[in-house]
Amino acid sequence: MRRLRVQPLTPERIPQAFVLIQVSIPEVQLEDWVAFAAHLASAEHVDKGALIALNEQGYIVGLCCYHLEDTLRHGRTLNVDHFLALDLFDLTSVALTLAESAHSLAQELGCCAIYTCLERGAGATNHCWLHEVLAIGGYEMKAYQMCKPIAPEASARVASQYSDPEPASI
Repeated sequence: MRRLRVQPLTPERIPQAFVLIQVSIPEVQLEDWVAFAAHLASAEHVDKGALIALNEQGYIVGLCCYHLEDTLRHGRTLNVDHFLALDLFDLTSVALTLAESAHSLAQELGCCAIYTCLERGAGATNHCWLHEVLAIGGYEMKAYQMCKPIAPEASARVASQYSDPEPASI
């Protein structure tokens, strides 16, 4: 049996986690990921963060980002995005381990439900298998999320959105 462990994403692990992001969302640049993840890994935020799954050798094989939200249907919820697993031998164990950790986190934070948004991809990034794996963990398809991009190159603004503002000149 695999001995995977899950822990919060820390600032020193942010560049290592980029491999998973790049496989799933290839248009995201390293500097955009670093800026976005640094905001999640900040100790000052308890309402958002990221979890990483590590294999027996300490390599990152799974990642999910989360934030808290209050909803009409369920009250306080844990919203999980960028749910990613990348392992040569056992994607299912990685995904289930991350899902179990998200469940534990949701309970600790007093959440009544977990919403998970899965990217739709093709080829190596096709997440159809993940729907089936999460169903094993008790997840149900409740809705479809649609996205209408407004700006063609949103990732170009990510780094500036999450970086500290420039000091005002006098």
